[in-house]
This record gives sequence, structure tokens and C-alpha cells, in this order.
Amino acid sequence: MSEEQTAAKESVLPDFNSTAARSHRNMRHIKDVTTKYLMAFGGISVLIAIILIAFYLFYVVLPMFKPASLEAINNYNVPGDSEIASLYFAMEEQHEVALRLDAEGELNFFTTANGTIRETFQLPIPAGIEITAFSTGDPIQQMLAVGLSDGRVLVFQHTYKTSYPDDQRLITPSLFYPFGEEPIQLIDNGSAVRNLSIQYDGEEATIVAKSDSARISILNIKREENFLSDEVEIVRKRSEILLDTTQLVSLRVDIEQRQIYAADNLGYIHYYGITNKSEPRLIQKIQAVENGTTITAMEFLAGGISILVGDSSGTITQWFPVRDENNNYTLQKIRSFSKHKSSIVSIIPEYFRHIP
Repeated sequence: MSEEQTAAKESVLPDFNSTAARSHRNMRHIKDVTTKYLMAFGGISVLIAIILIAFYLFYVVLPMFKPASLEAINNYNVPGDSEIASLYFAMEEQHEVALRLDAEGELNFFTTANGTIRETFQLPIPAGIEITAFSTGDPIQQMLAVGLSDGRVLVFQHTYKTSYPDDQRLITPSLFYPFGEEPIQLIDNGSAVRNLSIQYDGEEATIVAKSDSARISILNIKREENFLSDEVEIVRKRSEILLDTTQLVSLRVDIEQRQIYAADNLGYIHYYGITNKSEPRLIQKIQAVENGTTITAMEFLAGGISILVGDSSGTITQWFPVRDENNNYTLQKIRSFSKHKSSIVSIIPEYFRHIP
């Protein structure tokens, strides 16, 4: 090896025992040890995280294997006048404030924890007029309606405003009348409303009502804003359906405001299309229960498409429109649920959770 090559090698690789070489080896050792423990710590952390996730999943799934149970948190007297029949109870989404509507048109908003009344409102029902029917729309819209003994209908919403004074959540309930506080005349002859159903989507509402006659009155109300003047105009369309019976057990309009279901006391469902609100058409009349059995309850499932029918034998069946090869919809029974021991009195679906 030439002297030049030896000199070049020594300039690249310092002497093994030199200060620079020892310092380099010490630094490499520190890096190796640090990397070793960091890798070990990272690996153990990953294993701990996986174990914790497994325990968390087990904790979440464990209640599914336990039997169902109910626990009373509190109990108290019915807010308001307990001697007057209750028509409706509801809670806002935080479950802190609830309302009770009684048969005389008084609404009491109360604290769910202890029953303390927060606000009380009286519906503007004329003197001498009674509530003869009641209906709720899509729970998300919080729209309610009462039918009156003079053929009129009063439409209103229960609303809630959330504020945070002193960093504490405060829910303030109120009532809103989207179409005015004056009841709407729906049955022209002034007969009492016996069956009632309403749906509202924030801009448009469809109200269907029936008295003791064989006619169903339909009213479509739409709020239209004038782009030039910003004024809101109320557009109304009226129509009627003539049934072949005077006795209805239940009357329902779907959330999309395109269909009407009328269940009579003979076990038939009258299925109408109201896409054209001025010209409702009968799509189908179908017997929904067995001979000798009557329909006792009818209610939509969440989504407003499937409808549950309860009968006097304790059976609940599920129905919804099915499109055929000619693109026409007919009402079809999808399934039956386990039979109960007595007649179905009421059906209350869970709108905010899907339970298969």
C-alpha cells in the first residue's frame, strides 16, 4: 500500500483508541440502548392498547348477555291537574324537560328528575269547545294537533331553546304555531273531529280528519316565501275522500305526505295516494286481519314507510307498499310478530333507535 493510500485511510478512519473513535463508539452505544428500550416500550404499549381495547369491547358487549331490567329513578304525581285525562307525554332530546298535554288543552312542561313544573301554556281553544281528537306527526318535527268539537283543528309545535348562563345548561320550552293561533276549519258542517292525523316537514303540512260521517277531509298547507317582498304566503289545498264506511279505527298520513291509511272496524285498510293533494285516489282496499277479528291499533315504524297493525286477537303484523312489475304500489304484509295474550290496545314505536 502506498504512503498516499495509507494517509487517506487514516484520515477517514481515526485510530481505534483515539478520543474521536471512543466518543463515536460511546454515542453509538447510547443510541443503540435508547432505541432498544424505545422499541420495547412501543411494543409493550401496543400490546397494552390491544388488551385494553379487547376489555372495552367486552365491557360494551357484556350487557347484551344480561337479562333486560328496569329501574325506577323517581316517582311523583302527574304534573298539573291529575284529575284531567292526559293526552300526550313527550321529552326533549336531553331528557331533562318533558311535557304533558291534558284533555282540556293545558300543557305543562316539567323537570323529568323531580316533576317540578317549569312552564304552563293553555291552548287557544274557544270557550265551550272541547278536544275530541288528537294526533302527533313525525317526532323530529315535534308537531301536534288537536281536533275540536266544532270541526276545527289547532296545529302547534313544542320547541326548546338551550342556553348556558353561568356555564350551566338551561333548556327553555315554548309553543309555536306555524299556521297561526286560530284553529283551522277542516270539517265544513261543524261536526266534531273523531279521527285525526297530521304530518309536517318544516314548510308543508298535511292534515286529514274525519267526523262521524263517511267523509275524510284533507287539507294541505304550504308556506311559500315571496322572493321579492320576503313575505310568507300560506297556500291551502282542500279535498275529500268518500269512504264506504262511517266507522274508522285509525287514520294515518305518512311522513312524506303522499299516502293515507284508513283502518275501519271491519278489518280493512283503505290505502290512498295523495301525491296530488287535490285529487286523492284509492290504491287498494285490503283485509288486514282474519275474519272475526278487528283492527285495534295502527302506527308507523321509524321512517314512516312500514306500518304496524294490531288486532283484537293480540297479533301485530307489519305492512308496507311494494312495487310490482308495472311500477304500481300495493300494500303487502311482510311479517307477523309473536301473538299476545290479549287485544292490542296501543302501539308505540321507538323512533330514535333501530332494534332488529
